[in-house]
Amino acid sequence: MIRRFSFEPVGAYNETQRGDFGVVMERLGITGAGEAGLMRYAEQIGRFEGQLLWARRQGLKVPAYVVDALRHAAHLADTRTASA
Repeated sequence: MIRRFSFEPVGAYNETQRGDFGVVMERLGITGAGEAGLMRYAEQIGRFEGQLLWARRQGLKVPAYVVDALRHAAHLADTRTASA
């Protein structure tokens, strides 16, 4: 129940960003099939969240790709700072 209040697309934390995410879904063809396309995408997200919850119960604290993505973002920020 708490995810109902806390879930939102990653990087979409205000109405402008949510609209941008809607454009991304449109360009990826997710919304081209209307409600059926949205439901297929939502099912994929739901399965993924379920897999993460199962993995966490099995001892996985943080998926490696999460750490990798954060490390990459930090590296990019360092590169920007160094070249500024």
